[in-house]
Amino acid sequence: MKERRKDLLWEMALVLLTVTACLYSTGVGNIFGAKVDWSSQHSVFPEYFRQQFYRTGQFFPEFALNIGGGQNIYNFSYYGLFSPVVLIGYLLPNVKMSDYMMVASIVCLAAAVIILYRWLKSREFTAVVSGMTALMFLFAGPMIYQSSHQIMFVNYMPFLCLTFLGIDRYFEQKKSGLLIGGTFLMIMTSFYFSIGGILALGLYGIYRYARTKERAEEMITVKGFLGDGLRFAGRILTAIMLAGVLLVPTAMALLGRSGSRGEKTDLWQLLTPQINLEKFLYGAYGPGLSCLMLIILLTGLFYKKAYEKILSFGCLVVLTVPFFSYLLNGALYVRPKSLIPFLPLMCYLTAKYLEKLKNQKIGRIWMLLPCLAVVIYIYLKKDDMKSEVLWKLLLLDAVITLLICVAQAYSAWIRKYLTVAVLGPVILSLIITGSYSWEKSGNLESRKAYEEDTSRSIGKAVDKAIASDGGFYRVEQVGNEEKNAENLNRVWNSEQYITSLYSSSYNADYQNFRKNDFQVEQPYRNFLMQSVSQNPVFRQLMGVKYLISSQNIPGYEKKWMTGGGDVYCNENAAPIAYETDQTMSEAEYDRLDFPYNQLVFTRYAVTKDGTVSAGQVKEKLAEDIEKCDFRIPEKNNGISLVVSTENGYQVKMKKKQEFEVAVPEQEEKDGVLFVQFRIENKKPKEDIEISLEGERNKLSSIQHVYYNRNTVFTYAVGLEKGQKTVRLSLGKGEYTIKDMSAYNGVLNEDTGLYQSVFRVDKEQTKGNLIQGRIKSQKDGMFITSIPFDKGFEMTIDGVKVKCEKVNKAFLGFHLEAGKHKIRILYHAPGVTAGKILTGLGVLIVIAGAVRKKKCAE
Repeated sequence: MKERRKDLLWEMALVLLTVTACLYSTGVGNIFGAKVDWSSQHSVFPEYFRQQFYRTGQFFPEFALNIGGGQNIYNFSYYGLFSPVVLIGYLLPNVKMSDYMMVASIVCLAAAVIILYRWLKSREFTAVVSGMTALMFLFAGPMIYQSSHQIMFVNYMPFLCLTFLGIDRYFEQKKSGLLIGGTFLMIMTSFYFSIGGILALGLYGIYRYARTKERAEEMITVKGFLGDGLRFAGRILTAIMLAGVLLVPTAMALLGRSGSRGEKTDLWQLLTPQINLEKFLYGAYGPGLSCLMLIILLTGLFYKKAYEKILSFGCLVVLTVPFFSYLLNGALYVRPKSLIPFLPLMCYLTAKYLEKLKNQKIGRIWMLLPCLAVVIYIYLKKDDMKSEVLWKLLLLDAVITLLICVAQAYSAWIRKYLTVAVLGPVILSLIITGSYSWEKSGNLESRKAYEEDTSRSIGKAVDKAIASDGGFYRVEQVGNEEKNAENLNRVWNSEQYITSLYSSSYNADYQNFRKNDFQVEQPYRNFLMQSVSQNPVFRQLMGVKYLISSQNIPGYEKKWMTGGGDVYCNENAAPIAYETDQTMSEAEYDRLDFPYNQLVFTRYAVTKDGTVSAGQVKEKLAEDIEKCDFRIPEKNNGISLVVSTENGYQVKMKKKQEFEVAVPEQEEKDGVLFVQFRIENKKPKEDIEISLEGERNKLSSIQHVYYNRNTVFTYAVGLEKGQKTVRLSLGKGEYTIKDMSAYNGVLNEDTGLYQSVFRVDKEQTKGNLIQGRIKSQKDGMFITSIPFDKGFEMTIDGVKVKCEKVNKAFLGFHLEAGKHKIRILYHAPGVTAGKILTGLGVLIVIAGAVRKKKCAE
């Protein structure tokens, strides 16, 4: 009873400290959520999943028509499609999902800390050792930080820790329910990090197996090990099968994405042990513990028991040999984030080390040598570290650990308070470095900005635009680049459709079209961030009829003023689906250069066997566009240097500066200015950004994780009637602008392209189904701005037809003249197989339970 009271006090203290630390980390006037990734992905996608469920009633959705033009929803499964943490939020329809996710993240963190404490206590460690180790776990680099940033990095931790308890239960009581259930929930919460989690569980399983055999004084034979190992692996495999409904379609979506960018790797480097101190220790994107962890892993190699050596050696190999990090990151790159699931296991090793140290079960020489080795290693790595402050902290941490280890060998008093003496400085250093990381990142969302971004008044403006129009069009929210970044995936209404997308998985055809074919501007340094475009031609092509904005937009007419922003309308925007016979072939399209490669979409659809040639297109477009001068004013004032060269401009800017550039006057109506040039970065480790009339292009540093390769800056900006100049903002840096071309023109309002408009049935169009009618005047092509995918099934009047790729990246098919009922159904590849696999997993669990019950009787 006394022990249980002590445990209760520790658990209450741990919960209180967790909540306090999370709230303290937000600082003054901020929320427990970060800008960009959290605000545009980790809090927004769960809201969209909930919207889909409320709209369709489908627990297993397949298509996301609302985001990125329309995508396989399993492109977004990483963000918690079937996460039990997210699914609970479905029960709270009146609570903002973003509010819920903040609370859920803190609850998950507290639950992980408590379960880790209970797991350690169940392994017969003292309350002090378990509690202090749980505190170290709480303040480890990724735990609090990623709970408000990349929440998928850590929100599976409660289930991972639960599964470690399940492994103990499996070997001690021959019960596998907790092992299977914990693994299943971990996978469903974060399939990406569950791979590392399963490897950590496997290592611990081998350790527990060897420990059980040794304590039972049984010999381990190859046959016995393989048989018992297969039975243990069978439980893990059952959990994987149960998660088949998530894993199989997600795997198919990832495999179907071509052109993913992996780092170039050398096999020898992958197999050579390495320790990047800045990434491996303290950081928020790795295990994030102190140098004590290195000391413990090295010391563990000299433990007397073979099974203890196995665990230390296994962890040391996985954590230091880059091949494992590369493998756990899907063979894309070597980054320590995939090693975060080993954090609970390292906490267990820490508790074991403290127990042995206190009971003097580690020889003095084997206790001191690892400490000395780590101190020397850190000292020699000074020149390799970017932060001298961190290097000094690491060195101090290692020296303090060495001194404590020496002192405890001679002092009973220090041994009495050994846990506090060893882990106290470690926890303090983790808090200091954690606070430094928070302050340095400075990217928490302010409460004021959060309330503005999630204000329902914006949603009401979107609702009004949708309610006013019975057609099939898109509605987008537009602001500055920072606001646009927050709203990349935000959808206010289940009938709102947007072109933007920010996801680590995506429709490759759509992204390739944006970047390489149409050449949309790239305002962000991360190539995955596919922003709303300010290009009026792209907006017209994609059917962006309505914009919610606080500023006037050339080409759009203000319709209403609302509290959430004004509603602007462009009556000339293309429908999302229509029929036409004005076509040109892909081969001819590929011959078009800028800006004809964009303007062509105002007059023709690009199909496999179109009729007009590139020459005919240019001749036709000559009515709308002409080449013009675009001369940047030269300047040399000590802050800005802009000098013209034979093929462009040499630029050296100490800070961003704005210039006025003369353009041909728009005499009759609003027009469009097209500008394109190549950029050569003289300092490739720094970003470059250049804006034209607020439309920004950015070339990211070559060192950036998601380097965008945007070396050709392309602009198409709307000009108002009578406008004679444009604003050009040249960003800080040293670079060359060359091969510049500029054109001035108008968007012709009557091109006859949208000959027959698809009338969508809004009641039936939801989830993975698009349905409606069209009255086609003549034979032609049914054209959509929905990205092409092999999962589409098309029927015309109930007859299945073959779909094909049109406009280089979108869905279309041949359509004969007449009235037709169109039905477009999307089947995510792998969904049926995934459901079958999950069903088999359920049958295995039921069969196991029945068999166990019979054996008990």
